[in-house]
Amino acid sequence: MAITVNSILTLPSFKNAAVLAGAGALDNEVLQVSIADSPITEMDYVVAREGDFYLSGFYFAKDSLESMYEFFDTLIATKASGLCLLDEYIKALPAEIVGYCDRNRMPVLMVSADIPYAVMIKEIMELIIFDGQNTLLARKISSLIGGTLDDRHKLLTLKEINPHFQNSISALYIIPQQENERAALTEITNYFNRRIETFAMEYESGILCLISYNASSPEAGAEKVEYFIDRISSRCPGARIGASRHNNKLLDAADAISQAIAAAKTGTAGRNGRNVFHYDDLGVMKLLHLLSGHRELEDFCRDILDPILEYDQKTGSQLFDTMCVFLEQRRDYRATAKKLFVHENTIRYRVEKVREILETRNTADDFCETFSIALKCRRIIRGAF
Repeated sequence: MAITVNSILTLPSFKNAAVLAGAGALDNEVLQVSIADSPITEMDYVVAREGDFYLSGFYFAKDSLESMYEFFDTLIATKASGLCLLDEYIKALPAEIVGYCDRNRMPVLMVSADIPYAVMIKEIMELIIFDGQNTLLARKISSLIGGTLDDRHKLLTLKEINPHFQNSISALYIIPQQENERAALTEITNYFNRRIETFAMEYESGILCLISYNASSPEAGAEKVEYFIDRISSRCPGARIGASRHNNKLLDAADAISQAIAAAKTGTAGRNGRNVFHYDDLGVMKLLHLLSGHRELEDFCRDILDPILEYDQKTGSQLFDTMCVFLEQRRDYRATAKKLFVHENTIRYRVEKVREILETRNTADDFCETFSIALKCRRIIRGAF
């Protein structure tokens, strides 16, 4: 995951930072950090690098609009990622400079002058270094899942990830549902990585957690995994948690990872009223997930669902939503009508209209089963939940 100006705003030194300009460009990627406490010279222009994030007291330009423009021209020309000003010599930017930075996607932050440069640089560089390590680890995880490694290289890769992994392993995959869960998930990741037998990292759109143990009994793995699930749920009750099967051999870690990701992304029936989805509860989704990325899965989904979605778009009808609720209500016309606040005959008409549009000759059971599978394929394709 790339480090951006937004990432910097999560650091302790920047928690009270004000965004003076360029709020629409906080996704600019930060590659390194530099200090700019004097006017940009020709030599500075030569050594400036794309992705530089600058810290400055701005004393040299505080009273000169022309100097400000020259400075920001250089930042923009060298594709700097942003600038953080200290509030000692300047408290705000002129409106014309704010507009100039907004138009040129140049974020400008301001923090207290009481924060030393050394502290800010340390925090930013640690973030950049950690991201680099995370990228390497993500590649190792992807190589495991890719299925191209033999057993020897699987074991070597796992030991590079965590040399203290034990002989059995389970995986959890956490997908945050709200932005305010990110801080709690960072705490959870740090907690896992402080323990000798576990590991966690950001992977794709969520947090991957690996839990190793010596499986002394069939229940041992389940008990340990449930302990971690309880801990995660208490800190992030809204996050989706996918859980692999228990007691996988260490060499089967790739299967455990894939299972946890599939459960988190496609599970619909959480246990005990929580957003916890176990791979073993996925039913037919386990088979469909094996086809993820295959054209046949997408073609099947489009053939069934696209004609209904297109009809709804043209006519303003609600056939697709009706079918979703109808299947959720176990094909109960009365329950579906109650859920949608319409007459039962309206539901019957809509279901028959879907059959008519699809020109199906299947029995009612086969038709509903086909539509249900198409919806499941759609969830896999879109990663919808």
